[in-house]
Amino acid sequence: MSKAAQLVVVAAVAGAVLALPAGAAEPGEIPGITVTGTPAVRVAPDMAEWSFGVQARASTARAALRAAAARSRAVVAALRAAGVAREDIQTQNVSLYPHVDDGTGKVEGFQASSGVRVVVRSLGRVGAVVDAAARAGATDIFGPQLTTSNRE
Repeated sequence: MSKAAQLVVVAAVAGAVLALPAGAAEPGEIPGITVTGTPAVRVAPDMAEWSFGVQARASTARAALRAAAARSRAVVAALRAAGVAREDIQTQNVSLYPHVDDGTGKVEGFQASSGVRVVVRSLGRVGAVVDAAARAGATDIFGPQLTTSNRE
């Protein structure tokens, strides 16, 4: 706990003690003070979570979804080739939107997107993993969210 946090706790306890009137305890009760706090643990991260996405446009919904799926498979294959374990790659989302002409309001086609969440268990490998996803066609790259493998 930091010095500032310790001072806040000491000040709160002192204030509570001083605020108690003498003899405030009920007969048979042991007088006391209850202090509530939030513990904090600081650890250095050793893993990074990233999200990689692809997009595709086509004249039909089916074609847009197929194209996005093919691009997503290419990104996943590149991630696997870069050393990311299969269990560390998870489909995050699949979306489909109509592409509407602003002037006529007519649906001209569809845009599909797909994304995967990836856990990189070695921070030294992050650059190679991101490069592999980008070379394979990832158009959306979000991250990192730094985490630790030791949850305790």
